[in-house]
Order: sequence, then C-alpha cells, then structure tokens
Amino acid sequence: MEFKYLAPAKINLSLDITGTHDETRDGKKVLFHEVSMIMHSVSLSDIVTVRATEEDRDRLEIKTKRNSPDIPAGADNLCLRAAEIMRNALSIGDHFFVSLEKNIPSAAGLGGGSSDAAAVMRAINKFCDDRLSIEEMMRLATPLGADIPYCLSGGTKLSEGIGEKLSDITAFPKMPCVLVKPDFPISTKEAYGKYDSLKEEVSHPDTKALVSYLKDNDLSSFFKNTKNVLEEVCTRDHKEILDIEEDAKKQGALFSMMSGSGPTVFSLFDNERKAKDFFELYSEKGGIEGAFFCYT
Repeated sequence: MEFKYLAPAKINLSLDITGTHDETRDGKKVLFHEVSMIMHSVSLSDIVTVRATEEDRDRLEIKTKRNSPDIPAGADNLCLRAAEIMRNALSIGDHFFVSLEKNIPSAAGLGGGSSDAAAVMRAINKFCDDRLSIEEMMRLATPLGADIPYCLSGGTKLSEGIGEKLSDITAFPKMPCVLVKPDFPISTKEAYGKYDSLKEEVSHPDTKALVSYLKDNDLSSFFKNTKNVLEEVCTRDHKEILDIEEDAKKQGALFSMMSGSGPTVFSLFDNERKAKDFFELYSEKGGIEGAFFCYT
C-alpha cells in the first residue's frame, strides 16, 4: 500500500515581523521571530509518495530535474524527520520509503521542504486510519519547522506567532503567476539576520488592513499596501530581485514581490498570455536558476 500527495509551494502575499522572543530547545536558547503573514498555496507542486517498508529504517529517494545540493538526502531531511515524529506519536514500528519528485526549487522562499514534510505526515496518518487530527499534527510539526503547520492546511491563511498560529481569511483569487528564482541563495538565517541589523530602518505593512482588503475583494488597495519586510533588507545586496520585479511590471504584472526569505520573486497577472510571455522571457535569461508558470 502506498499514498501519493501533491505538496504545493507557498507564496507570502505579505510578510511582517512583529517581534522576537527566546525559547529553550534541546537545552539551547534559540531566538525566534514573531511574524504576521498572509500565506497562499500555488499550483507548482512536488509529488510525495510514501509506502511502508520492511527495512529497519526510513529511506528517502529524491528525483529532481536540476542539481539541488541544498536538499539533504540523509537523516536531516525534513521528510525523514517528519516520519520519525509521526512514528513516535502514533507508537508504530513501521518504517517508510519516501519518494520525492521535486518540482519546487530548494532554498527558494517557497516552502518546498516544509510542504514535502507535511505531505509525509498526512500519508503516514492515512496509513494509521487518520488517527491524528490536522490540529494534532500541526502541534507535532511546529518544532520541526514553522511553515509546516501552514502546509498541513494550505489555502489562504493569516499566519502569526512563529508561524504556527493560523486563521482562515478570505481566499485569494485564482490568477496566473510566474515564479523566478535567481541563481544565488539567500538562507533564512541570512535574511532574518539582515532584518535584525536593519529593523529600525524598515517600514511595516498593516496586516489587519490587508485582510480587510481581501475580504472586500479590493486587490488594488491590497497590492498598493502589502510588502515583505525581508525583501526590503535583502535587496540592498541583491538588486537583481528588484530588476525581476521591474521586468514583470513592464510585461503587465499587476504585482511582483519576493516570497518569504527569498530569493524567488512571484509575479501576478490578470492575463494568461502576459504571464506566459514573461515566463518565456525569463526561461531564456541568464543568471536565473529557474522560471515557473503556475496559478494562485
């Protein structure tokens, strides 16, 4: 028996940092950033297949169309860590073989690893006749990764706390979307570190107002007022991100912004032809790891 799940990428329609706090985990004090984000799933997805194995350990197979040195294949991979968490929570002795077909670029600000781990958790729960609720799995997932609770539910959500406090809000409409990942990395640690050193200079979005704009279907006001505070600090060293956004707007994008901790830029269009023209433009450009056409 095996279970197969789509693991969709996410974009941050807004990203604000509202504070920090310390927590002790595994005997070490860790700094956590408190956030207020509007998150949304897009149609670009990895494919995760999970089946029980007679081996005495979990095993992972990664299939990818591009070189992805950032994806750990060993015990540090989020999929294998998620399997271990589920096995312990469900008190089962089974081990699992996970086949991961990667379409989402890694280290891209698109939550690919978190979405894959969430798919593994759902699959193992299905093996056990859905003994755990989504809420229970979210609690288990939080120490593993702040985006995994969101990825267990997906859709359009307001994400607060360190990412584990999720609220349903008005769904963002379906529209053509182009994702462009430059060929340089920005680690989450780097992005948040830049923010910490420059936070006094950063302006913040009004998340409450953004939620209201979505409720009123006022996308014009939403796009004028949303922002990603990490983009503001990361583009000081990576002007290429702003160049992609400018090119997207020249091609007719309604809106363009960096997702998460970057460096991927998402661009939203009201016309599929315009979106595909921009996708084709960037599919042939140098200095780009990949361009992806999808839908919100």
